[in-house]
Amino acid sequence: MNLPSFLRDSIINRSRVEWKDHTGRYPILYNCNIYVGCGHDCRYCYARLMTKRFLSAFSWRDVHVVENADALIKQGLAKAIPSPAAPEPSTFEIRGKDGSQLAIAESTPKGVTIEPTVSVKADLPVFKSFLVQRVLIPLTEKHGGKYRLDADSEGCLTEISLEGLKLDEKLIKELTGAVRWTLERAVEKAGGSQT
Repeated sequence: MNLPSFLRDSIINRSRVEWKDHTGRYPILYNCNIYVGCGHDCRYCYARLMTKRFLSAFSWRDVHVVENADALIKQGLAKAIPSPAAPEPSTFEIRGKDGSQLAIAESTPKGVTIEPTVSVKADLPVFKSFLVQRVLIPLTEKHGGKYRLDADSEGCLTEISLEGLKLDEKLIKELTGAVRWTLERAVEKAGGSQT
């Protein structure tokens, strides 16, 4: 089948479509299309509407092929596509089942830092027997890095940090769930208070 063709300057294009990923950021996206158009012409089709918006010179029903696609792909692969900037830190709250704020957490590409907003002693058994032994140690053994629990001069927990390891969204969710449970138990058992 011979399709009408056209020439392009580049085959790898930066997307002009704005959407947010699961972190709420706008990632830099690239696409590589060697065709324009579709014979189906479905009225609800997103791509059809984009073609009308950006490439009004083509009729959507007429499929066109990029004539110099082969050379452009080779040229594009020879040049490195610029890598997206490192994600910025993500800050979020850890709340108890009753809706009260327990901590503020910050996730970065290098780890996670959690600052409790409740006043609890760092030497409570729930920290040592559960959070450290069952969560932090296994996490650092499996994914590398190190953990740290910091306390102030009165022994109150000021920070829980994991450094030197990359945690995906699932692991961060599991970690914050464990911290939530631990802080709720610590507040219940020690009569901790909101700071």
